[in-house]
Amino acid sequence: MGSGLGATQALTEDPETDPPERRPKFRVVVIPERCKECGLCIHVCPKNVLEKGAEANTRGYRYPVPARPDDCVGCRLCEFNCPDFAIYVVPAG
Repeated sequence: MGSGLGATQALTEDPETDPPERRPKFRVVVIPERCKECGLCIHVCPKNVLEKGAEANTRGYRYPVPARPDDCVGCRLCEFNCPDFAIYVVPAG
């Protein structure tokens, strides 16, 4: 996942062929350039969906990545707690 202005998205390995019960119900979207690596989103997630990523944005901050996207319950705590509006949750599909 590049460090451009795009957003990173969490998907299953093959969302087109996964049976409906295995498809994620929500998608976590991270905007890398807005992130300042505060870690609030990682700490407030009740399902431990997010982890600190290996890549850094252009300011040198390692932004979170959805490591367990299938576990997302759509509570949006990550979104509500991000001071930089760098993360949001949308329905999958």
